[in-house]
Amino acid sequence: MKYLREQMQNTLQSPRATDYFARFQSYLAEKLHQSAGSNTGAELTGNGRLSSYEHMLRDPLQAPAEAEQFTRQLHKEIVDDPSGLGPALATASQSLDLGRRTARAFAKVSSPEQALDVVKKALEEARIAHARALAPLNKAEMNTMVSDIYPVLVSQNQEGHTLNDRVRGRALGS
Repeated sequence: MKYLREQMQNTLQSPRATDYFARFQSYLAEKLHQSAGSNTGAELTGNGRLSSYEHMLRDPLQAPAEAEQFTRQLHKEIVDDPSGLGPALATASQSLDLGRRTARAFAKVSSPEQALDVVKKALEEARIAHARALAPLNKAEMNTMVSDIYPVLVSQNQEGHTLNDRVRGRALGS
């Protein structure tokens, strides 16, 4: 990545390229400023964005190296932790503006039965958390979630950073 950055900087040394790149950076900064909202991480508002996304757009020469380092760290955490994705998810939470999270620790097991008990407990805790999250919704809201959540948040979108149907997205998020 150091070599890539050096190559990009060398390419931008010509006066013409320097001028184009300066205009590009100015354009990016202006668009980011125009669309800035007070809440990051809330695309449903139509103007929110993750702070990591904005940071990378403001420094496009450093962004590839930062993204590669972040990916390398996630991969290392996944490989190094035989217990699962906990450390990687904790790291990812920071780039998703969720704050610092700690990886969940599971009880040590010494038999297949104990392992199954740990899985059963985790599934039960997940079921309870899911029920608690849905408890405030009435029947009509539940039906809307069932019919709209996948198309609005996944299948209708071509861009990775925004929703095609923000109106329905806002309705799902409120």
